[in-house]
Amino acid sequence: MKKNCLILLAFICVITFSGCDIGVIARNVQERLSEWQTLDEESELIMQCFNNKDVNKLEDMFCEYTGTVCDLSAQISDAFDCIEGKILPSYHCVRAGMDGSKESDGTFSSNLYHCEIRDIKTDIGKKYEILFTRTFINDSCPEEIGIIQIYLRRIYEDGEEKPEDEPFWLAIIGLLEE
Repeated sequence: MKKNCLILLAFICVITFSGCDIGVIARNVQERLSEWQTLDEESELIMQCFNNKDVNKLEDMFCEYTGTVCDLSAQISDAFDCIEGKILPSYHCVRAGMDGSKESDGTFSSNLYHCEIRDIKTDIGKKYEILFTRTFINDSCPEEIGIIQIYLRRIYEDGEEKPEDEPFWLAIIGLLEE
C-alpha cells in the first residue's frame, strides 16, 4: 500500500513539475481513440467497396487533393480487377503507425495514419493485403484530410510462386499521374 502511494505521489509530482497539462493529455488520448475508431470503420467500408466493386463510395472516402491530381475512378476500377474471387470476412485492421506535428501547446497541427488490412482471403484461395494512409488533421493543407492512398498487394503462401513480372503492389489508388 505504501509503495502504491509513493508511486502515485511520484507520478503527480512529475506531471505537476514537468509542465504537463493533464487536460491536453486527456484530450489527445480521446482524439486518438476517436481516430482509431474511424480507422476501423473506414477499413470495413474499404472492404465493402472492394467486395461490392463500389467505385463511387470508395472515391468519396479520398481527400479532396487526391481527387484533383488522380483519375481515382480508373485507379479504383483497376484495383478491383486485381482481386480474384469474392472476399471472405476473414480480414482485420492493424493501425501500423502515425506521423504528425505537435504544437507547443500539445495539440497536433497535422497527423497521418498508416493502416493495414491483413488476412484478406477470397473464396478461391487467394490472399491479399491492403495498406492505406489517412490524414485527420492538416492545418496547412486541409484539402488533404481523408484517405490519401490505398495500396493492394497479393500475399503468397509457402510453396506458391510469385510471377516474376508481377509488381510488389498490384494497384496503388491515389498514385500521382505523371
